[in-house]
Amino acid sequence: MSEPTWRRFWPIPDLRSVWSWGDDVLVLKNSPFGNRFVSALTPWVREPLELFPDNAWREITCQCCVQGGKTQMMQVGMAHAMVFAPAPMFFNAQTDDDAKDFADDRFWPMISKVAEIMAKIPKDKSRLSWTKITTPEMFLLIQAANKSNLQSKSVRWMFNDEVHLWKNGLLEQARLRTTQFWNRRIFTGSTAGDTGSEIDQAFEAGDKREWHLACPACGVLNLPAWERIVWPKEGEVKRGDEWDYGAVRRLTRFVCATCKAEIEHTDHNHKLMLAGAKYVATNKNPDPMRASFRWNALTLSPSVLSWGDLAVEWLKATIEFDKGNEAPRREFITKRLAESYDPNRFLVFARLPTIDLVSDWPEEAYRFLAVDVQEDGFWCLVEAWSETGDSLVMWFGKVFTWGDVEGIQTKWRVQAQVVFVDCGHDSRKVYEECSSHGWTALRGTDVKEFTVRAKDGTRRLLPYSWPPGKGDPMMGKTGEGRVKCCPVIRWSNPTIKDIVKRRRDGQAKGIKDLAVTGIDEEYNKHMFSERRISVWDRRSGRETSMWQRIGKRPNHGWDCKCMSAVGACLAKIIGEGHE
Repeated sequence: MSEPTWRRFWPIPDLRSVWSWGDDVLVLKNSPFGNRFVSALTPWVREPLELFPDNAWREITCQCCVQGGKTQMMQVGMAHAMVFAPAPMFFNAQTDDDAKDFADDRFWPMISKVAEIMAKIPKDKSRLSWTKITTPEMFLLIQAANKSNLQSKSVRWMFNDEVHLWKNGLLEQARLRTTQFWNRRIFTGSTAGDTGSEIDQAFEAGDKREWHLACPACGVLNLPAWERIVWPKEGEVKRGDEWDYGAVRRLTRFVCATCKAEIEHTDHNHKLMLAGAKYVATNKNPDPMRASFRWNALTLSPSVLSWGDLAVEWLKATIEFDKGNEAPRREFITKRLAESYDPNRFLVFARLPTIDLVSDWPEEAYRFLAVDVQEDGFWCLVEAWSETGDSLVMWFGKVFTWGDVEGIQTKWRVQAQVVFVDCGHDSRKVYEECSSHGWTALRGTDVKEFTVRAKDGTRRLLPYSWPPGKGDPMMGKTGEGRVKCCPVIRWSNPTIKDIVKRRRDGQAKGIKDLAVTGIDEEYNKHMFSERRISVWDRRSGRETSMWQRIGKRPNHGWDCKCMSAVGACLAKIIGEGHE
């Protein structure tokens, strides 16, 4: 008997939850959890999916760890909406390549097994695009998050992936695309970003439901914070100066906040902890139409990522942090712990060590003058260096004319060729003054290292360019190439600033980085004015790190100190100099 005509207009409602429907229907491809959607493997995704069809909610935000089922969860929500509530829909990824990869490798293989969806898609393959799906009832665009894509169409369903990588302001642009629909839903899944970022703000605005694990010993819920993880003390799991990472992996435990039981990360214990796990809302004054969820890597099974693996990862990140590389620790906090990263969290702000200087410094072998050029004047730093790598800041301050700079050089008896002047601002004028006085122009770049050819024909990597280039005061004018040029040396911002930070924080063993007693307090502010952050490099398709100014802190003394460090590299005091 054929299906009654009325059934097409009044279908029998499907009473299954979104995740239960996904368990029964969806077949996956390229999933670390197998070829079927099994919500029991990632039970923390169930509650966000249960809220998804409920029009009482406008925005659902999930700030979570990597490998925690976030994107798979959004796939399930998208497919469910296409079957039961078809309407215009966006899936916004970081880049066009990311969007295409998601469509090709994950979404299309999944919905191609869903008969209700495929019955609505045109059979004419010439009209078929894997990043654009059109049916009589809806369209779906799988696209990059950019201003152009987020200013064209209105949609009811908005899915946003890895918002921490988006440019600031794009999440708000995405929200505006949904305002024409009273029953709109904005579903965002991302690892964490910096404090104050758009994903951080979205999570904080919701009810902040934190996934809690049940203690197998006492049954009390525990927030799986990193403070709950312990491993043996340094003296017990070290071989000389090296950690015994194998022992760390074996002996790491989760300590219950209530009964203090030390729990081993086994499959059995993991199942017990998940059996009683649930979300606990922690925001007492949320936006009433926003729900937000967080789960971190401590909730993953030991077969995916054990607590011991995480402890080893943390120890390695700490070692890198002590060397001045902040990126691994930031990635651990944002990608493993799913916590927003406060760039000031580990920032040490303290007065630098000083000594009284009555006459010349007896250890002095070199003396440099570094000049940071600004529109309203010049910040200058005079620093002495010993042959063994110790340094002493002798004077720091601001002057207002080129004549004043020359006066500082004369007063402090600095040789002309080691007066280093930043040429990033008003380059032509800097070249003119350097040519006239015999000074050297420096230009900071984001290049990590330069290939330098030695006299023996070999090549080596150094944090500055060599031989120097030429700075022509007449560049771009008719007299170009006809006047005396000055030497121009480019230097690596990331490498030199890492060196300066390690010296500043006392991490360069056996090295004294000093300042003369009486150096203005302003100098200390300048020296703690920048931090390392992680950014997305579109060319390489991966995260990288860079130095960034902290708010509006003055950073001219920091730049001068870096230029002085370049001089120390050139003199072979630190690093490996040229030949």
